[in-house]
Order: sequence, then C-alpha cells, then structure tokens
Amino acid sequence: MKKKIFDIISALLVISILAFIFIQLSPGDPAENYLRASHLPVTDELLKQKREELGLNSPLIIQYLKWLKNALLGNFGYSFLRKEPAIYLALKSLYATFQLTIFSTFLIILISLPIGILSAIKTETWMDKIIISITTIFVSMPVFWLGFSLILLFSVKLNWLPVSGRGGFLNFVLPSITLSVPFIGQY
Repeated sequence: MKKKIFDIISALLVISILAFIFIQLSPGDPAENYLRASHLPVTDELLKQKREELGLNSPLIIQYLKWLKNALLGNFGYSFLRKEPAIYLALKSLYATFQLTIFSTFLIILISLPIGILSAIKTETWMDKIIISITTIFVSMPVFWLGFSLILLFSVKLNWLPVSGRGGFLNFVLPSITLSVPFIGQY
C-alpha cells in the first residue's frame, strides 16, 4: 500500500514538473501577453512591473514551488482575456463534460446491452458473426476519424446536426455517438 501511494505521489510530481515545463516553454512572454490582452501599451517599464507582479523574475525552482503550492490550493490564476478566475472557467466546462458523459453512457447502455444479449442468444450463428465483425470495427476505428466523418456527413453534407456549440439536445448527438461507438464495441 505504501509503495502504491509513493508511486502515485511520484507520478503526480513528475506530471506537475512536466506541466510547469510546458508552460515555461510556451511561446511568448506572459507579461507581454497580459499587457496585449489588456490593451495596454507594451513598454519596458510596464513589462518590468508586470514580470515582477507575476513572479517571473524569480529563479525557476521558486516559480515552480509557488506554482505547485497555488495548484494544490486550487488557485490557478486569472484569465487574461476574461478577467475571472481560471478555476471558474474550468468548472463551467466541467458541467458540459458531465452532461456529455451522462448522454454517452446512456447511449452505450442503450445500444450495447441489446446487442450483447442478441449475440449471446445467437451464439455461433451468422448474426453473431455480423455483430462481432461490426463491434470489432467499432473498437478499431480511430475516434478522431469517426468524429470527423460524422461531422462531414451529418453536419456538412446533410445539414441535419450542428457542427459545434451547446445550444441544446442536438448539439450532444455527434459528440456522444463519437464517444460511445468504441465502448459499444467493447461491451
């Protein structure tokens, strides 16, 4: 048990270090990006002031430790563009993710349960072989390709469903099918 806890903590630490490194390697200067997003002039004086305010003049290890402390406390800073806490923006997206997960799970159960029962009843028949073939294709199909194909067919060609957005039930259909198909094949 202690080894598992140690492994989890070690993995989280490595992930946090990698996340911090990727943030540091992202293009542009955060102070300059902030000034531009705030429609402020990018002067040497303002850049120096903003870098100090953001803690960018500290050594990287100090920046990492502050970043890690803030992340552990749930303080992910403020959005430069929206001027609101980043955690609030993430939580707004979490609700949409939850809705999509529920709808996709419902589709998986609704479709895979009858298919599984039919396959069990018709074992070793032509029906079972067709079901196995189709579900194997479902599992093998790359999700990004399936999503692109569904958008191309149902949104672009047939114009039946919206390409994106969160306007209502129809906006969940394509993403839910895309997420459900590989799992329908597994169950």
